[in-house]
Amino acid sequence: MSDENDVATEVEDTPSWVTEGGDDDISVDGEDISKSEQMERSDVLEPAKGVEVYIKSVRAEKFTPNGFDDWKLFNMEPMLVVGEKGVDGKGKYKNKHFFPRLLVAVNRASEEYDFTVNAQGKASDYYSPGGNAFGDYSAFLQALGLPNNPAPKNDKAFRDSLVGRKLVVDITKDRKRAKNSQTGKYEFVDEYENKLLYKPSKGEQASAPQAEAAVS
Repeated sequence: MSDENDVATEVEDTPSWVTEGGDDDISVDGEDISKSEQMERSDVLEPAKGVEVYIKSVRAEKFTPNGFDDWKLFNMEPMLVVGEKGVDGKGKYKNKHFFPRLLVAVNRASEEYDFTVNAQGKASDYYSPGGNAFGDYSAFLQALGLPNNPAPKNDKAFRDSLVGRKLVVDITKDRKRAKNSQTGKYEFVDEYENKLLYKPSKGEQASAPQAEAAVS
């Protein structure tokens, strides 16, 4: 996905269920935990091919940059869950959740935005109907056996109809990119993230383009 579709969100460090106050009155007996081993906390999976996932829910959002009145980007965020077969056909990582963000539309009617140029003011077709901005969404539709010429009307009824549908993906493991606060550009960092390659459903042309979706 492009830098321009990466929307930063502020995250609370303290979970909502934590309450402030002293814990002086709490006392528990110790157990023999000598055989317990520390687990790796990374949520990043190793690459896997042909993984069946299903859509548990779909969330939609309109993004309006600070200082602007009109929305700029319309994104759809499905919750994709690894099915019973897991990533290895034996149930490994079943029920693992992914939350890819798919760009569905841009606000071409607004005079606040010029989608024919990039952030540096240079000519770009990235947000054109055939541009790479919509590659993830196009591949997602193909994976479900849905048309992309034109794409379906994306309303609540359509999004509700996606819940429970299955599709097949390849899971990749790639270096993560983060925005450099000094330069304002996105650069690779020493962290990894999973991306999804949506596989065309049976009946689609084998040459149909595939797209990568960063998993949040």
